[in-house]
Amino acid sequence: MLLSLCMIVKDEENVLDRCLSSVKEIADEIIIIDTGSTDSTKEIASKYTSQIYDFKWIGDFSAARNEGIRKANGKWILVLDADEYFDRTDVLALRSFLEQQIPQANRIFTIDILNFVGSSLAESTISSAKVSRIFPNRFNIYYHRPIHEQLISEQGHHLESADCPVPLYHTGYLENVLEKKDKHARNINIFQSMKQNKSYSVYDLFTVGNEYAMKLDMDKAIYYYKRSIDKANKNPNYFDKPWYQNCVVALIRCYLQTDKLSDAWELIESRVSRWSSYPEYECLKGLVYYQLGFYRHAKQAFEEALAIAEKNAAQNKMFWLINADYGAGIPLHYLQRISSKENDIQQETYYLTKMLMQNPSHYAALKQLAELLLLSEPTESIIHFLQELLGNERKQHAVLYKIALSVGSKELSAHYGELLLQDDVQVRPIDQLLYGLLHNDKSAFTNTFRQYADKLPLDDTLLQYSAAASLVWPDHSFLKELAAFEGAEENPLFQLYGKIIDGEQISFEPDYPVSEKLFELLSFCFTIGLYELYDELVNRFNSSEVINHLANFFYTKKEYDLAGSYYSLLLNEQTASAISCENLALYHLNQGLIEDALGYLELAIGQSKEKARLHLLYLQHCLDPAKKKEAWRNFQFEHSRYNKLPFVKSLAVS
Repeated sequence: MLLSLCMIVKDEENVLDRCLSSVKEIADEIIIIDTGSTDSTKEIASKYTSQIYDFKWIGDFSAARNEGIRKANGKWILVLDADEYFDRTDVLALRSFLEQQIPQANRIFTIDILNFVGSSLAESTISSAKVSRIFPNRFNIYYHRPIHEQLISEQGHHLESADCPVPLYHTGYLENVLEKKDKHARNINIFQSMKQNKSYSVYDLFTVGNEYAMKLDMDKAIYYYKRSIDKANKNPNYFDKPWYQNCVVALIRCYLQTDKLSDAWELIESRVSRWSSYPEYECLKGLVYYQLGFYRHAKQAFEEALAIAEKNAAQNKMFWLINADYGAGIPLHYLQRISSKENDIQQETYYLTKMLMQNPSHYAALKQLAELLLLSEPTESIIHFLQELLGNERKQHAVLYKIALSVGSKELSAHYGELLLQDDVQVRPIDQLLYGLLHNDKSAFTNTFRQYADKLPLDDTLLQYSAAASLVWPDHSFLKELAAFEGAEENPLFQLYGKIIDGEQISFEPDYPVSEKLFELLSFCFTIGLYELYDELVNRFNSSEVINHLANFFYTKKEYDLAGSYYSLLLNEQTASAISCENLALYHLNQGLIEDALGYLELAIGQSKEKARLHLLYLQHCLDPAKKKEAWRNFQFEHSRYNKLPFVKSLAVS
């Protein structure tokens, strides 16, 4: 028997089938340790195995895992959690890999776990981490520690890790999963129990910090990460341990999120510089530069991070230290943002293309790329380019259809809609509604609405589409029919759209973002080509807040003429927001109009909460000695905490 899968589970009915179905072809036996399920977890597991054992939960993950290991008969043991799964195209490669390995008492295998992080799977980003999950059976290798358990050899061997060639996917860090299972509270309880029995080790402090970071309690996360590092720094043997390296980078990311940039920089230079042969060093420096508006410095750092990663990969070395994103996704993302700020469409297109080559499922990058291509490229060229980039598979047709709808392209949506018909793929009703609006096809919209509206959730999207349909055709029945939905009458967005349709006066209440919702409706109408309706609505709702939103919307979409007309209106009325003034400054910097840009930066500084970055932008471009001296004095008065940063000190004026 080659492979035993060992799992501990509790109330995993939503994900267990996905996990087990992904490994059923390669696992010779599946051992399930159930720690108290009250849902259909055991019933689902019984479709795959008869080896299902009850185990009383005692607040110790290692105890539960070891119970499964003791029952395993395979040559190799694979440990999975229920919210993990393999791609079915990878599992046979995993079995083939294990068939070629000879079990050794001191060697275990790590798997690259790709964690989906975010509010939902559709809106998630991916982080990765290598975790030991495969090891030989019958060599007295077991887990220890009640939480964040680690493998040890009871024979006293130092366990060496080797890489397994296939990735594992993990959805347990999605916000809805964390909220439902309340893993944080469970884990903190275990840590508190550990602390009662003994003081925290340096590794314990790191893992407690992780718990608070996951909960976005940055103050506590910083406290525990810092304690872990301070204790570990007394023993140089820790410096090359993966957990220590992770702890250092995690603390830096916390500092970045809490604007403790001097602390972040000090740690980058004192600790991460030890690992400068990996991209993390330059990438983290780039994040500090970017946060303070040193875009040229940031660009150089991110480009260097990419170069280091490419050099390592060319030498068949691991190209990253902590996470592959530091050598790919993060630098590319920020280089794209810097290119956008510089109005360099060619470079922005290049970086978006590279992002999609790295991750073809990056929806936001694909949407931005489509928007840029539509500015200058004919439809046929765009279709050919996207096919070369992403392939011509059915699943890509569905994604590109949604992208085409979201960017308001009639031609692209018609093309990919036709491909979906040929593929015999059912289009989601909500997308059918958008297609009807985009193509001004009231009949198609009405048919879909009548058939599916009562089966769709009453969310902002359905309300927005219904309101737009009620206004553009006009037919007030679309929005009115939603009144029958439970909770519709109390829904503030339903109430707002109802007033718009009925021509009533809109009041701007402090407890509801009316301006933002009006802007969302206006920008939606413009995006899908409802220009007459857009003009009508913008004449009705032309508050300074709405106009600022629209001006900045058109600026980010490279519609500079439209943005300029709105900016002129705002400047004449002296109602331009800080973001509007900053965008105007960047635009004039790109045009080489330095004095005009500095004037707009002065206006932005007077309003913005992010004054440090704007002050530093001003200081980088100001050539007038007297003005620069005054600007430096103002910066020092408000932001002296950044004085330790060498690139900030370089701007000092005596």
